[in-house]
Order: sequence, then structure tokens, then C-alpha cells
Amino acid sequence: MERKALKKHARGVVKRNYLLLVVACLVAALLGVEFTGSLSLVTMSSLNHATETEEGDIASAVGDAVNGEIDLYSALLDIFGRASEGQDAPEQSDGPLSAVFGESRGVLASIVNGAASGKFLATIIVAIHSVMKSSQVTVMIFIGLALVFTFLVWMFVQQNYIVALRRVAMECQEYENTPFDRFGFLLRRRRWLRTAWTMLVTTVLHLLWSLTVVGAVVKHYSYYLVPYIAAENPFVKPLEAITLSRRMMKGHKWECFVWSLTFLGWDILSWLTMGLLELFYVAPYKAAFFAGYYARLRRQAIADGMEGADILNDAYLFDHAPQETLDRAYADIEALRSADQDDFISRDRGFRHFMAVNFGVSFYSVKQEEEYDEKSSVRQRVAEYEDILSWKSYPVRLFPAPEKERAPRSERSNYLRHYSIYSLILMYFVFAVFGWLWEVSIGFVQGGVFINRGVLHGPWLPIYGTGATIILVLLARFRKKPALEFILAVVLSGCVEYFTGWYLEMTHGGMKWWDYSGYFLNINGRICAEGLLTFGIAGVAVVYLIGPLLDELFRKIRPAVAGVICAVLVIVFGIDNVYSSAHPNQGEGITDVTASAVEMAERQDR
Repeated sequence: MERKALKKHARGVVKRNYLLLVVACLVAALLGVEFTGSLSLVTMSSLNHATETEEGDIASAVGDAVNGEIDLYSALLDIFGRASEGQDAPEQSDGPLSAVFGESRGVLASIVNGAASGKFLATIIVAIHSVMKSSQVTVMIFIGLALVFTFLVWMFVQQNYIVALRRVAMECQEYENTPFDRFGFLLRRRRWLRTAWTMLVTTVLHLLWSLTVVGAVVKHYSYYLVPYIAAENPFVKPLEAITLSRRMMKGHKWECFVWSLTFLGWDILSWLTMGLLELFYVAPYKAAFFAGYYARLRRQAIADGMEGADILNDAYLFDHAPQETLDRAYADIEALRSADQDDFISRDRGFRHFMAVNFGVSFYSVKQEEEYDEKSSVRQRVAEYEDILSWKSYPVRLFPAPEKERAPRSERSNYLRHYSIYSLILMYFVFAVFGWLWEVSIGFVQGGVFINRGVLHGPWLPIYGTGATIILVLLARFRKKPALEFILAVVLSGCVEYFTGWYLEMTHGGMKWWDYSGYFLNINGRICAEGLLTFGIAGVAVVYLIGPLLDELFRKIRPAVAGVICAVLVIVFGIDNVYSSAHPNQGEGITDVTASAVEMAERQDR
């Protein structure tokens, strides 16, 4: 009955904090620390598209090692043997895992395929070998560097993330508005070194016990609570956390094992859905359940007066603080509440108010907008405090060693601001010109020639300006939720790019100005996962950083001058559109993208 109650509570936790827990578990899977089964679909796709190894390729030796056909040491020696025959610069291989998802175009594909095929590894090894002139010494140096790098990533990234994930899952037990910045609590408290050391000592002891075989299983459950203890009290010493975990798990190791098995049905369903069910439900469910399991054992240890349980000193992690305690800790909220937060925009109830609230578009004066920015920042801070006072968020000021609070957000970077029509027009052209410069620069670096990218003849790519401005306008109501803002930015930019590509093809006889055929997860060559991820990240940067800074600059321009600049830009842009509709910009490197994609696909087939 107790297990069923914990599972029921865990389901409620997932429901209240669904998006946060899904993202947390997805990052854990990507880092390879937990829930890696949620990436089964990715693994299956890579295996289905793996091709046969080409003989004589430097990267294929590492591919053989990756597949377990030969050991890494033999593979490295084989590489130097081939390198001595003149194969100094390994080319892209069609060997094992060299084309994950069967695709090989794009920056993302180059990185993933290069890492998977061993191309990067082989390139680094050959470079070291050319300097050292000794295969044996090079092998030792490279293996040593690789081990050091791998160890540092494991210790300071993976292990700290395990603790951070536990902290977030524990706060979600009683609080429904756990912010995303809680993942950085170890950094803000400067405890990431101590926590990494605690996890390292735990791992070393577990490895030593694993030499006894039986000890591997027993100590896995004996040390099961260490990351939870470190997440509650990041100041704890390693042996204190380990000893307390052992005491708390005494008599509960078999119970923990059996309760883990109760998720077997969910694991089978996750396997049948190639990890999708685990990604979107099972992983968050497990994280919430075992955080609740820790809370149960913790309460029992404190109630029994267990030796060492005094280090579990975060009194309000699983229990709400008394109202009077919160009121004392956040007494300054009264001053913020009593401050005059009313502004002209809030009092307005007409068309201008509707546009400002729903789309972030302002028809007010610069002075009125500056007043709104200042007071909206105060309102946002009050809202954060009120979430804490109403027991919706964890009271960080009541932590045994309170973290230093962030300084109030600068009004220059207030992302809840409204944008004037002039500012939006100017930003449209800034992003359109930046997009053009970006693509022209890439073409110049890769090919050494100037290519005027885009369907228009002017120095702008409208899709960049359109994507940035519609994210600012259509997603204005979601700015308080960064994760949702990112997801919607990906969807919105994907729709814009797909239908823009479709429209250009329909109106220009099938001519294409971009083609993502060969990229990861592309749809008809019009959009791809890499592009959508890039647009999503760029969209978030525009909303929370670039847009506010640009708007601050544009506000310094007198309205009359800004109006003239906008009018000139719109007229020139309109002329370019009219001319390009009859005489579109086309030619080598501009509209021959399909031929390049077909050639790449044919080479892959060979």
C-alpha cells in the first residue's frame, strides 16, 4: 500500500512538473548518465543505416574498435601503419556508424558522423604521430589525454548533473513551480567541486566492492542515496554521505530492488515504443518516484534519531515552511508590493492595450514604455516571491546556507518589454541582413567565392527577419516560460521555413533555394532537425537577449528619424521583391542545391 501511495504521489508530481522533468531526463539521457533507453529510436536508426566498411580507410580501424571487432590498441597501431603509407588525412568513411541516420550533410551530421566513424579520433592521432614520430609513444599520449578528458567530463559534468537532477526531482515533490535555473544550484553555491568529489569517492568504493561480485549489487543499493544526500546538503563530506546512505538503506536494499522491478512493465512498453514512452513518461515517473522514496527514508531516519541524520538539514525541502517564517524571510516583498506598480499601459483597455498584452507590440511613447519596463520588472520579482509565499516554489532564502540572490534584472534586458512598430521593422532588416551575411560568409569560407544567397537580389534574406519578428510577436504571451518558448519557436520557425520553401517551389517551377536532403530528420528537403534546432536556439536568444538590446538602441532614435529610415528600407525592399518576382536571383551556389543533394545521396549509395 505504501508503494502504491508513493507511485500515486509520483504521478501527481509528474503532472504538475511535466515539462521540467521531461527535459531533465532527456538531458540525462544525452549525457549518458541515466535513462539512456529513451534514445533507443536514435540508436536503432543509426544501426539500420550503417553501411559496410571500406578497406584501407584510416577511420575504419577505429570503426572496427567501436564495433568490438578489434581492441582499440590494435586499431591505433593499425592506423599508424596506414599513416606511414601516406594516408595522413583521413577522408569521410562509409564505415561502421559513419553515417548516422544515413545522412551526411550539414554541420550536425559532420560532427556526429565524424565522432561516430572515428574520423576525429584518427585525425588527432595522426597529428600527434606526425610530431612524436613514434607510434608507441603517440598511442600512450593519446590514450592518456583521452582518459583524462573522459574522466574530467565524467566527474565534473555527468556526476554533478546526477546530483542536480536529484535536487530538481526532490523540489518537485512539494513545489509545483520549480524553476529551470535550479539545475545550477551547485554552481551558485560553489559546491560543484565538493559534490564531484563525493560522487568520485562513492564510485571508487563501489568499484572496489565490485571485485567481490556480490558486493557490486549489495553496495549499489547501500550507496543508492548518496546523490540524494549530496543534493540536499552539498556541503556534506563524502564519507559522511556514504555512511549515512548505508545506515538509511539498512533493511531497505531488497525493498528498493523489488520496487525497481515494479517498473518492469513500463520498461517493456518503453522498449516496444523504441524509447519514446520512456522519454515522455517513464523516465520522469521513475525520477519522481525515487525522489519520493528518498523522502520516505529520510523522514524515517530523522524520526528514529539515526546517527548522522543531522546532516539532512534542509527543513523545507519536503515540508512547507510556516507562513510566519516565510513572511520574515521575504519581508521586503511588502516594500515591493507597496511600490507604485501601476502604469499607463496597464490602465489602458483599448486596442493599444490588446496589442501590447497579446503580441508585445507597442503604440505608446518611449517614455511610457520605459515606465512599463521598470515596473514590470518589479512585478516579476513580486510574482517570484509570491510563488514562494504561497508554497509553490522552494524558499531559497531558508536553505541552511542561502545562496546569493541574483541582482534585479537590468531594465535594458527586460524581455517582457513591448516593441514599437519602428523597432520591429528595424529588427526585421537587422536579422535579414545578418542572415544574408551569415550564409554569404559560409559560402565564401567553404568555397572561396562570393555567392549572393537568397531569392532576392538585395543583401537580405527575408526568412531570417520573418522568423525573428514573428517569434517576438506571436509568442509574446509565452516569454515567462522559456522551455515552452523554445518549443514553440522551433515549431513556428519550422512552419515558416517549410511553407516558404513550398511556396517558392510552387511559384518558380520547382526551383529550390535550399535543400536539406541528406540532413538529419528532414521533411521533403525543406526543413531538417539541425535547422529547426538552430532556429529554436536563435529564437530564444532573440527573445531574451538580442531583441531587448537592439530595442534599447532603437529607442534612442527620434521617432521622426526612425520613421524615415523604416520607410526607405520598406520601399527599397518592396522594389527588390517586385523585380525578383519576375527575375529571381538564381545560378551556381544559389539554386543548384538539389543537384548537390542528389550527388551526395548517390555517393552515399555507392
